[in-house]
Amino acid sequence: MNPDLYPSQTLDRAPQDPAIAAAIASRPYRIAVVGFGPKGLYAFERLLAELCHQGAPSMPVEIHLFNRCPYPAAGDVYRPDQPHYLLMNFSNAHIDAGPHSAPSSIVGEFPDLVTWLAQNGLPADPHGYTPRAVVGQYLTDVWTRLRDACPDFIDVHLHHAEVFDLAQGRDKYERLNLHYRMFDGEAREHTYDRVILTTGHQRPARNDADATIDFIYPVSQLDEQTIAAGSRVAIRGLGLTFIDAALALTEGRGGNFQRTAGNGFVYQPSGREPACLLPFSRSGLPMVPRGRTHDVNRSASVFFTAQTLAKLRKRRGSRGIDFDRDLLPLLLDEVTLAYYRVAARVEGDSESNSATPPEHRESLPQWIDAFHRRYPHQPRFQPGELFDPFASQVGSRLDPHQQLFDYWTVLDNAAGIGETDHPLIAAATTWRHLSATFADCYRDGGLDAASHRSFLQCYAGHFNRLAFGPPLINSRKILALCRAGLIDFSFSRDPDITAAPDGEFQLNCRTANESIRCDALIDARIPRHRASADPAPLYRRMIERGLARLYVNRNTGSPANGDAFCPGCIEITATGELVARDGEVEPRITVYGTPTEGLTWDNDTLSRRHNDFASRWARTAARAVAAHHPATA
Repeated sequence: MNPDLYPSQTLDRAPQDPAIAAAIASRPYRIAVVGFGPKGLYAFERLLAELCHQGAPSMPVEIHLFNRCPYPAAGDVYRPDQPHYLLMNFSNAHIDAGPHSAPSSIVGEFPDLVTWLAQNGLPADPHGYTPRAVVGQYLTDVWTRLRDACPDFIDVHLHHAEVFDLAQGRDKYERLNLHYRMFDGEAREHTYDRVILTTGHQRPARNDADATIDFIYPVSQLDEQTIAAGSRVAIRGLGLTFIDAALALTEGRGGNFQRTAGNGFVYQPSGREPACLLPFSRSGLPMVPRGRTHDVNRSASVFFTAQTLAKLRKRRGSRGIDFDRDLLPLLLDEVTLAYYRVAARVEGDSESNSATPPEHRESLPQWIDAFHRRYPHQPRFQPGELFDPFASQVGSRLDPHQQLFDYWTVLDNAAGIGETDHPLIAAATTWRHLSATFADCYRDGGLDAASHRSFLQCYAGHFNRLAFGPPLINSRKILALCRAGLIDFSFSRDPDITAAPDGEFQLNCRTANESIRCDALIDARIPRHRASADPAPLYRRMIERGLARLYVNRNTGSPANGDAFCPGCIEITATGELVARDGEVEPRITVYGTPTEGLTWDNDTLSRRHNDFASRWARTAARAVAAHHPATA
């Protein structure tokens, strides 16, 4: 008898037929983790912990790990073979791959990154920023220890493969059919009782235009055969990926950054660099650099609190919260308060310092006015300037390159002072400290549809730009490349792009009659997850066959509030289980991490706390194993 021909039971759907139950008990329980980067690693670790805590079942458990990248646990983002000038954008002390909940890991206490670095003779400054490749080695070490500690009743199978389809069996008791393609080109099919999808960021469809690069990773592809020395290169994006691209095209080609007495850099070219890099974005603004972020003592929020947001959500009910009306004013007041708390402390103010902030929003203007009466030399802070610092200079004849270079320099100097001592950085980084509170409000359609659309299109990018920027060392390298004449910001603010017949590109300034020809175009943005538009077919096929459906926010409140909004993700329950086309929950499939963006906020790749669907998934999977195969005596 081939047990694969017989339906399987889930904990939620117990078969009544004794023959079916007997068939289930006669074969191993199979679990698939699709996408084995950090999120897949965390799911795997919790699953092992739950299974071992429960005790050995009467039949083996098979765990199959699928990864399209050849580096298990690290994935493409933290692959250990990437150059060491590609740094993390948050400090070492914030990175810990160990679990934060019971049961304990099967390998006992696993070191956080700082401890691991020290154990391996590497720089272990809690405030430092480690190369992503080294973080990849740390994650790989976690995987190796877990694999080697697996008990005999667990069989682990690692597949270097990409899953392209997932389907239900012929009836509700059958296993899930998973289709995958090995990287030797062979397509295969296998069946599983439980699946968790942790597929990470999608890749853009490949553009065959010779002068276009749609995805820069791995950065080794940015070689001289792809982008010739002396060429002029347009780069779409001014964020972290732009910085990686710029460093790959300069330091990655043999250039050197020499430190100066002022803790900056001077760039010494190798002669193999492009002649000029021309970055641009919709806002035309750089990210705020990160200085010291670990052990920063920020006072608790006063206005934008979990209690206030819970009251708002309760009052709005199924209509959802209006971001512009209900949340943005609270957020801007919190940003303003953060600015003046630090400004008052820097002035040595004994009346309006951070120990005595106003308890009510209505008192904030008077508190600020009192501060300025005591310190009239201090400029009055306008939070809107964080979103558009050049608004007052519209129509001026300032050189756009110099304008942006000067602004980046101001941000860099301020970040070097730090958020505890510079009011502007304290204001800019407020979002980082409030993001988790907002995530609880945003989750599961917490905003109304119009606000959901408005937040993602108009605000999310600005908040991320302010709060999650590059480490100072990379910021200062970009400024050094500007001084060396290798970066030109003249077309940085949302230019028009036209393709020339000869394969080149032309950037056209929207505000002046100026244009420039470029030899190549790099898209230095991380694609936002769009399930139905993902070039990889997995989610599209799941949607087409009705196993999944796109999430639609229908919290319109009233017809006057606009239409429903689809952010592009598939629909899941509040605990991560998949929702099918007919509205039925498929408890055997859980989604975790990037594919949930749109219904969740802040899916930090390395975080084990944010939107942790893995722990519950592992617990329910272990219980399902026990239901199939009770623990042996």
